[in-house]
Amino acid sequence: VASAGKNVIRLFAPNETHSWAFPILFEDEHFLALDKMTHMAVSHSPSLPDRPSLSKLIQDAVAAQARWATKRDIRHLGFAYRIDFETSGITLFCKHNVARQKIGNLLGANEEQ
Repeated sequence: VASAGKNVIRLFAPNETHSWAFPILFEDEHFLALDKMTHMAVSHSPSLPDRPSLSKLIQDAVAAQARWATKRDIRHLGFAYRIDFETSGITLFCKHNVARQKIGNLLGANEEQ
């Protein structure tokens, strides 16, 4: 999708005093896979309101029509699964709800227990 050197998205703290660069590992019309560094939450924690989370940073960037999002015509990115705050690795985001439903089914998240 993007050329060398541009396979990164930069996300900014709400006050823009901090920013983080996340390498894009994979992208198609359904998914965006990012390389999450350690000590970054995937989802927001109400008990730690000042701690940044990848999903909230992405939501804010999409809502603010960040260049990387508008260039890709991204209107929504929801995480497919979470990895721990202390863990680095691949974090998969879905570009629409159908993709999220399908990946959830593949991962067993939508199965009755």
